[in-house]
Amino acid sequence: MLDKISKGNIKSILKVKPNMNYRCGVNSKPPLDSSITYLAEIAFNQPDYVEKGLIFCGGFLLSANEYTIVKH
Repeated sequence: MLDKISKGNIKSILKVKPNMNYRCGVNSKPPLDSSITYLAEIAFNQPDYVEKGLIFCGGFLLSANEYTIVKH
């Protein structure tokens, strides 16, 4: 999906569901729950963001195998 998106093309916000629950080890961020849909932003500032499918979701950096895009 991210291979069809570039900076300034389409929108950089996606609706995603994490494939599993995520928690920060020091509890500095709210956890991600795999049963909830979140808004995520494409990680344009990361190297190889297209190839790896990188997004920011709730303060977590997730790769393509760690989330599912939710259709509108």
